[in-house]
This record gives sequence, structure tokens and C-alpha cells, in this order.
Amino acid sequence: MSAKVILTGRRFGKLTVMGDAGSNARGRAMWHCKCDCGTERVVLGNQLLTGNTASCGCSHHKPDKNRKDLTGQVFGRLTVLRPVKRPEKPKIVFWECSCSCGGTKTVRPTDLKRGYTKSCGCLLKDKPVEHGHTRRGNRSRTYGIWAGMKTRCTNPNSTDWHLYGGRGITICERWMEFENFLADMGECPDGLSIERKDSNGNYEKSNCVWATATEQANNQRTNVRITFKGRTQTATQWARELGFGAGTLHARIRNGWEVNEETMTPPCRS
Repeated sequence: MSAKVILTGRRFGKLTVMGDAGSNARGRAMWHCKCDCGTERVVLGNQLLTGNTASCGCSHHKPDKNRKDLTGQVFGRLTVLRPVKRPEKPKIVFWECSCSCGGTKTVRPTDLKRGYTKSCGCLLKDKPVEHGHTRRGNRSRTYGIWAGMKTRCTNPNSTDWHLYGGRGITICERWMEFENFLADMGECPDGLSIERKDSNGNYEKSNCVWATATEQANNQRTNVRITFKGRTQTATQWARELGFGAGTLHARIRNGWEVNEETMTPPCRS
């Protein structure tokens, strides 16, 4: 086996060898190099010696004569200072900008020209938050619930109109303004939604709570409710508590069984 040729300190085109980078999976020598443009990369030794690699790749990219000089231009709060390159993205020209707040930011030219970036980030922090919206202008979940409630109760074109406004369910005058709804109910907790305690009642503070999907299902006006031993629950709740299928209990009630111990006893299993 021939001795490894030491290339540290030698130049090959635009590349200066900085040091040994070990070997690749095939046992071939690798060298850590730095290009005259400032980019660093690891190169195969034989690629250097044969002249096949003489730069980080920048020599293969001709200057873009059509690239517009943005120096001095203002985009929102940003004033363009100078073009810069990032080692991790040597093919892309970024622009270093100063912000009116005193900060700096490096930005792609397309983000400047299209208005995607207008500050170092301070603009987002200073932007006032519209009621029911996030700083990025998106509707909050609570606002969406309020808007959906209004649609169901006030818009005859809503697909759910017949279940709400169409059968007389209304929203109290105070809650027609989102700010008042938010003050009374607060932000909706994760996993919950608005529920009317009386499913035939209106949307108002005294009749509404934040509830889980299960709680809402148990409160549907179409549920069969059974009073047994002084307690009233839906048939599904009773079946779950007593340990047998809700379908069995529903069938017994449909078939005219009276509510007694026999009806509420799980069927025997042979």
C-alpha cells in the first residue's frame, strides 16, 4: 500500500487544503479545503491531484448580470446595506439590511421584493391584535366558535340552520359582539367547544358552558333519557354505568319495557 500523500497547505485552483479529513467508505483520502470565496468543503484527494476539483463550485456559476442591486432601497422598515453569501447556501445571494428599530436581518431578495419580510421581526411584535385574531392575522379558535354560532342562528343559508335558527334558537343581543362573548366565556380551553345546558334554550351566558364532545353528545335533544332510582341519565349513560350495551337498553325501551329492575339489569350470558 502506497503512503498517503500529504496535501495540507497546498493550493489547487481556488482551494487551499486546510487539513486531513480522514477517508471515505472506500478508503479514499479526504481533505478539508477552503475556497477563495470563503466556502469550506471536504474533497477527495485524487480529485484535487487530477485537477477535477479546483473550487467549491463557485467557478461554475457565472455572475448574474441581471441581478438588480438593491443597496440603499427601503422595504418596509428595512434598508438594504450590502449583498452577502452564506456558507451553507453559496449559490444564493442574500441582502444584509438594517431595521429602523436598530436591528439587522439577512434576507432573500425575493422576500424583500414580494413584501414577505418587512422588518427584523419587530413589526410582528408591534402589530396590534384585532379582537379574536392572532398576531399573524389568523382567527383564534374561540373567534371561530363564536362566528359559527352566529352563522347557525342567523343565516338561513347555513347547512345547520334548521337545527338552530330555523327552530327558534337565538343569540342574546350582548353576544352579537365578539368582545362581549369573550368577556363572558373566556378563551375556549383545548379540546372543548360551546354547549347549551338546555339544548332547547338560546345562546346566552346563563345557558352556555365549554364542554367535551362526550358531554355534548349526552346533551343532545334526541337522546332517550331514563329516570331510575331518582336519577336521570341518557340511555347510553345508564348502559355504560350498568355494564351492558346501549343498543340493548335502547331496544328494551323501544319495545315498551317499563323502567324497573328487570329493564335495567344486564342480560344473562350463557
